[in-house]
Amino acid sequence: MVGKDPPNSRIDVDKFDGNGDFSLWKIRIMSHLRVLGLKDIMTDHKLEKSIVTSGGAGDAAWTTTEVVSDPEKIDKSERAMGIIIANVGDHVLRKIKNTESAAEMWSLLDRLYTETSLPNRIHLQLKFYSYRMVESKNVDENVDDFLKIVAELSSLNVEVSDEVQAILLLTSLTPSFDQLKHTLKYGRESLSLEEVISSARSRERELSESNKGDRNIGASLYTNERGRQTSWGPKGKNDRSRSRSNSKTRLTCWFCKKEGHIKKDCYARKKKYGDDAQGEAGVIIEKLVYSEALSVNDQDSKEQWVIDSGCTYHMTSRRDWFSEFNENVSTLILLGDDHIVETKGCGSIKLKTNGGSIRVLNNVRYVPNLRRNLISTGTLDKLGYTHEGKDGVVSFYKNKKFALRGVLKNGLYILDGRTVVSESCNAEVTKAKTDLWHSRLGHMSLNNMKILSGKGLLEKNDVKDLSFCENCVMGKSKKLSFNVGKHNTKDALDYVHADLWGSPNVTPSLSGKQYFLSIIDDKTRKVWLMFLKTKDETFDKFCDWKELVENQISKKLKVLRTDNGLKFCNSRFDEYCKRHGIERHRTCTYTPQQNGVAERMNRTVMEKVRCMLDESGLGEAFWAEAASTTAYLINRSPASAIDHNVPEQLWLNKKPGYKHLRRFGSVAYVHQDQGKLKPRALKGVFLGYPPGTKGYKIWLLDVEKCVISRNVIFHEDVVYKDLKSEDKEKQVSNTHSNARSFTELLSDIDKDKMKNTTDIDVAKSSGAGGAISSSSSDTESEDTAVNGGTNEDLSNYQLARDRKRRQIVPPAKFNDYT
Repeated sequence: MVGKDPPNSRIDVDKFDGNGDFSLWKIRIMSHLRVLGLKDIMTDHKLEKSIVTSGGAGDAAWTTTEVVSDPEKIDKSERAMGIIIANVGDHVLRKIKNTESAAEMWSLLDRLYTETSLPNRIHLQLKFYSYRMVESKNVDENVDDFLKIVAELSSLNVEVSDEVQAILLLTSLTPSFDQLKHTLKYGRESLSLEEVISSARSRERELSESNKGDRNIGASLYTNERGRQTSWGPKGKNDRSRSRSNSKTRLTCWFCKKEGHIKKDCYARKKKYGDDAQGEAGVIIEKLVYSEALSVNDQDSKEQWVIDSGCTYHMTSRRDWFSEFNENVSTLILLGDDHIVETKGCGSIKLKTNGGSIRVLNNVRYVPNLRRNLISTGTLDKLGYTHEGKDGVVSFYKNKKFALRGVLKNGLYILDGRTVVSESCNAEVTKAKTDLWHSRLGHMSLNNMKILSGKGLLEKNDVKDLSFCENCVMGKSKKLSFNVGKHNTKDALDYVHADLWGSPNVTPSLSGKQYFLSIIDDKTRKVWLMFLKTKDETFDKFCDWKELVENQISKKLKVLRTDNGLKFCNSRFDEYCKRHGIERHRTCTYTPQQNGVAERMNRTVMEKVRCMLDESGLGEAFWAEAASTTAYLINRSPASAIDHNVPEQLWLNKKPGYKHLRRFGSVAYVHQDQGKLKPRALKGVFLGYPPGTKGYKIWLLDVEKCVISRNVIFHEDVVYKDLKSEDKEKQVSNTHSNARSFTELLSDIDKDKMKNTTDIDVAKSSGAGGAISSSSSDTESEDTAVNGGTNEDLSNYQLARDRKRRQIVPPAKFNDYT
């Protein structure tokens, strides 16, 4: 007999749209199914039953089993499916509508929305063990967040004991619960989660009531002091004072022009001129003054310097005040509220006192969100300053000469002077930083850099005006563009563009690649580049990419747009797309504009590649490394096609980081352990960001190979082109210093010849006979010819061209034959 739903068994459950808490929704649905008696059917995948028939007797006995459909199970399964379908959103229903049973539908939902992968388990456990309560939330809200993490772990079959949950929740309490933590830690032998939650709630109520009581007492004291009348107006016949709160007339103060009190009792007047009277009202006013002095919204506080004996360093939140700045200095600072902040740099700031002298504060820490600018008296003491204070003025001296002073205002010593802001200096510093980030981001346009700055991804003071970039002109010069074509895409991987770039004439990369396959997701505009040696690798690279991205976001590729090239239009490619349900969109012949997204992306990539290679001075063989870096940076750059959002942020639903970015082609030093006496680093050139690794890719100059390392020190002011220029200058300098001029060489040869000739003449003159005299005469004639040449200008003399040719005559023994 088929059962029906019992009356009043319906439970209101919010529809699951794929974004809520699936584990809680599953508990509610299962509870509903349990009430209806449908729990067992959720694990029964076979809606069948077995009918056993037997007959005969003795040796002739027989038994048969027949499996037939079970109408009762089918009915239960359909009812359970109806409940699930009624409690899911439309796009969740589209994913589960083709299931045939409730058990199959339930299993599919589990697979889709319960991530059981190892990274997810690690992420949840790290989130669980590092959980800390948020002070802006109450105890119940924080406990709900904590239990949500526990439920997610439980859905992944990661069970956490009650005592461990209690200990972690206890340690996550805010500092206002320190007394409770101490009591529960040392006053019990065991601890349960329920005890921690109930104790925290009770303590929260006590703190709330205590704070409320303090506020009421303070308000009462202030009101009574303000409302008590002692001398103004006539007294009644019983000589009792009258309270203004009972008066029907609203009084107005002549000092502050506010209603409810008179000038004598005006707290604003007392704050300005002082008050000899003692009472609770004075305490309230002191609190108001202290609060006003520390107000974040006080605009004057951003321009003033507070002389503080409690801070360790000079600190400011004004980046534009620095005359010199080093962004590589980072320090962790503990504030008064036990909050730790990180400085973003260090530098020098000039101060001008009201006496006219200029003082320079060195080693000032830049803390962006600091509420006040602080001068550390401890730092001044270390530098040899002395100070003395009286009558609300503290003065500092250096070598017994006055340096600066602070005036007491609202309980704080404020510097009597102002900051000297050098506009030209700041403009040059900011311009240099803008140029550096332009280079770091692969020659990104100024508009996109301002968008990143507006989104808080870059410091606002780092992006102002951009200098003229010849590399951009040389690398990005283009013809007039076609009109922009748009189509709406609802989700990632719904529409994908692909194209192949390269040719056999392209200079092979370091790994011998001459092509790259570019794939662009139309929704997020994220780009992938895959490098190929030959065109026939296109199909395999596309299959690898499809498996990767579909596994990353759990979505399927629907439409692929390509040109009509044979690398995309072949039976193997078409059969694969048909088998996986991928619709093909192709361009018309000789109309690359119809694949404009991919074609424009290829142009953008190569423009940036040419800019980066031209700027760095690296050869064409490094084009693949530059292209890979370009794709990495494009995915972190605003795109106009997606309303200037960042592709990587849309793809992963989280903000990308920019602090690790470095200038392509800049000089880098990689740490190496080569021996006790050998250098600890190798010199190289930065080539990009290897995928899947938190490190940098460096080309080592001496060994000519690439390494990946995270232990790298960068010198971004110098690129590979600068190294080549330095080496060339050294070679030229060595050549000039070692080479002797040709004129000097001829002079030396000439001197040697003259010396030899003189020796020969002396030897021959000591002999006798006419033959000797004849030889002497010939030698003299030869010497005269040579010596005559030495008196001429030899700057253009060439030995092979200008020397005198000797006369060739046969030997004397052959005279008889002539």
